[in-house]
Amino acid sequence: GRAAFRKGVDYLLGMVSTNGVILEGPRGLMFPVHTAAMASRVVALERKTDITLRAQVAWLTYLRERQLNCALGWTPADPEFGGWGFSLRPPRKPGPDEMRDMFVESNLSATLFAVGALRSSRIPIAESVWQDALVFVKRCQNFPDDPSQADPVFDDGGFFFMTGDPVQNKAGIAGKDRHGRERFRSYGTMTADGIRALLQCGLPPDHPRVTAARRWMEQNFVVSTNPGDFPADREVLRDAPYYYYTWTLAHALDRLDMTEVKTPKGKVRWAALLADELLKRQKQDGT
Repeated sequence: GRAAFRKGVDYLLGMVSTNGVILEGPRGLMFPVHTAAMASRVVALERKTDITLRAQVAWLTYLRERQLNCALGWTPADPEFGGWGFSLRPPRKPGPDEMRDMFVESNLSATLFAVGALRSSRIPIAESVWQDALVFVKRCQNFPDDPSQADPVFDDGGFFFMTGDPVQNKAGIAGKDRHGRERFRSYGTMTADGIRALLQCGLPPDHPRVTAARRWMEQNFVVSTNPGDFPADREVLRDAPYYYYTWTLAHALDRLDMTEVKTPKGKVRWAALLADELLKRQKQDGT
């Protein structure tokens, strides 16, 4: 096991040049943020040497260069500000006459991976990277900081994937609220991601935003499917990320230090239920 782990670490170390630049290869990295986030965490597990420390810094630098922040021309007024996305290159804000890359937008999944890597690397909470990230994370939650802006029809505390994109938000559009704003439906994968992202960005477990998201998870708790109000034309998308859902759900509830979940039908021990459901799905060959 240790030898296999070391081989993996050596591969990641080999992607870092002597001057601390990530060598992406001729085809580049298809998911740069996810790759850099996981690579930095894996390298950090290895024994600390000049080589491993330099590699960790290189991967974290590569990751931080891809946050949609002021350094790349984004401002807090931009819906994408503060997050990370799927862009293959550092996502500079395009000018008014420039073609917009469809992958430039921030999304909650990439942002969660990024802040998780930064947290495991003990980046000080006072750094602006956390405040900027929190701006985007909040925008993906159906929850207003200002009660006067609330609409109980839509503000259920849950999360969605990204701002302004009805296609990539799997549960789709919920409608327009009383202020005329287009709103998106909350769903399981993103609400679990959202809870984790809020906590990673420094909010305490009893913060109103975390409490609201936790309440959504409890009210909609299920282990057999990705929960949420999916319209008929979106049902085909519900369980496309089923195993992602079970993975992030387990992490979210663990981070909240929960052993039981208060569902509408009563308390349940979530870990046992989830384990049983996953074991039922395992095939004879182990997959």
